Amino acid sequence: MSRAKELKNDIAKSREELKAAFDSQEDGKYSAEAKEKIKGLNTELAGLVDDLKIEEAKAQNEKAMEINDTPVNSIPTADVQSEGKKSVGEMLLELMLIKHTVRTE
Repeated sequence: MSRAKELKNDIAKSREELKAAFDSQEDGKYSAEAKEKIKGLNTELAGLVDDLKIEEAKAQNEKAMEINDTPVNSIPTADVQSEGKKSVGEMLLELMLIKHTVRTE
């Protein structure tokens, strides 16, 4: 079982213990001993939640590292070769034609 799953199970158990501690007292009156037990369970639960967050972040980082290690097949670019290469003169002629058509419209 992975560390994250173990932590999730531990968190669920800790929450059940905490709920039992709250439910064991009648009318919301807690003795000093019960309050200390609840504080301890809360501290333990907070530590488990923090550990789970760290494990999840670690897993996300490892996944990102795997993605970064895979090579990129190709970079998408415009298909310049379908038009063929143009000389400077051809590009200048196109520019002049565009300017001429813009002026006449």
